[in-house]
Amino acid sequence: MPPTGGEGGNTAIRDAAELVKHVAKIAAAPDCKAALDVEISEYEKDMLKFSRSTVTRSYRNAKIITVDGYVLPYLVRGLFRVLNFLFGTKVD
Repeated sequence: MPPTGGEGGNTAIRDAAELVKHVAKIAAAPDCKAALDVEISEYEKDMLKFSRSTVTRSYRNAKIITVDGYVLPYLVRGLFRVLNFLFGTKVD
């Protein structure tokens, strides 16, 4: 996942929480083997549904920020230069 939008870490934490829920259901099931097949399938469906929109949004943001000739990259760089000037680390 591109680092635009800060979604990678958030998605990883969400995926881990979802996986824990499904593993808990497997552990509590009387037939763990049958529950494993069902719960892993459900986990994958949930993960893919959520990640599709997140990856699409992150990709779109990366494309907007990095397109040659587009105004936004210049505005973002200018903003970062101003922020660095105002709040950057000063070395004496």
